[in-house]
Amino acid sequence: VEDSLRRNIELIPLKPTLGGKMEFGKIELISENWIIADYSDGHVEGTSIWKYKVAENGKVEFLIINSVEP
Repeated sequence: VEDSLRRNIELIPLKPTLGGKMEFGKIELISENWIIADYSDGHVEGTSIWKYKVAENGKVEFLIINSVEP
């Protein structure tokens, strides 16, 4: 699940600034259906929580629940 989230940087709700590139930092599975992750481009940062499920074909689907920008 963590690898799938890292490959899907389009799920990050912030746009990069000053030529940066958004990337996930710390990712933590908090239950069978919830994941929380930090992300940054070196200038702006945030944290979001997603609900996820693994489909029968093995693909992980994410739904963003909330985001915080410190």
